[in-house]
Amino acid sequence: MGLHPREDLYEIELKREVRQFGNIAQVWSAFEVRTDPEIPTSIRGLNSIQLHNENGRWFIDSWTLQMETTVNLLVEEFLNNQ
Repeated sequence: MGLHPREDLYEIELKREVRQFGNIAQVWSAFEVRTDPEIPTSIRGLNSIQLHNENGRWFIDSWTLQMETTVNLLVEEFLNNQ
C-alpha cells in the first residue's frame, strides 16, 4: 500500500494491555493503520508507552512503536495472548 503525504490515516486500536505499579504504568497497544476508517488493512504495529502519575495526572515518559513485519509477527502474538 503506497501512502501519499496528504492521505488521511486512521489508527484503530485492536487491543490494549495496561500494567500499573504505584505511580508508574506500562501500556501496550496493538493498532491497525487505515486510509479509510471502515476498511481493515494488514498494516499493524504495537505501541509501548511508559507513564508516571504526578499530582493526580498521568504524564508520558516515552512512546515507542514497532511495526509488524512478515518476520516479526508481534501484533499477532500480542493479540492471541489472552
